Amino acid sequence: MEEQLPALFINFALLVVSGIGAVVAVVQARAALRDAGKAETARDEAISAQKASAVALEDANRIAADARDLLRRQDARDTERHDVRWEPIWQESTGKWILGNRGQDTAFDVRMVTDATVIGEEAHEEAEVPPRSGLSIQLPARFIGTGHTPIVDWRVEWRTPLGSNLDDSGRWPVT
Repeated sequence: MEEQLPALFINFALLVVSGIGAVVAVVQARAALRDAGKAETARDEAISAQKASAVALEDANRIAADARDLLRRQDARDTERHDVRWEPIWQESTGKWILGNRGQDTAFDVRMVTDATVIGEEAHEEAEVPPRSGLSIQLPARFIGTGHTPIVDWRVEWRTPLGSNLDDSGRWPVT
């Protein structure tokens, strides 16, 4: 049995070393699993960041396109032709005071406000006026043919075909 003692000792030592190796392998395997989990989490976070970046890029491109379109439209409005001239007309025989567009271009979405005084009486009119038309104020019949000229304060707002908002105002007759 003495002869087998060194072999037993060697077998026991190998068994202990194998056990230690197995423990080290288990510890390394657990560390590798933990590192793999961290790598997977990092990969998932990178994918999420990439998706968020793509959405932000799409939004930035849309905003830039909207800004370019807005600048083009503003430039077109700034150089747009808009020959609109408002001319008052007094028709004493009918008792109508008319303000009409006598320019070469159409005025869109027109809104006119007038205040007229004839011998102390006032008439107020506010209306939507079709393009190339005008607003007329019908004064009471007792003022027709009296020879009195009304004093009319007027204000008009309109839009050009490309969307510029314009306005004008005045007093008639000019005093």
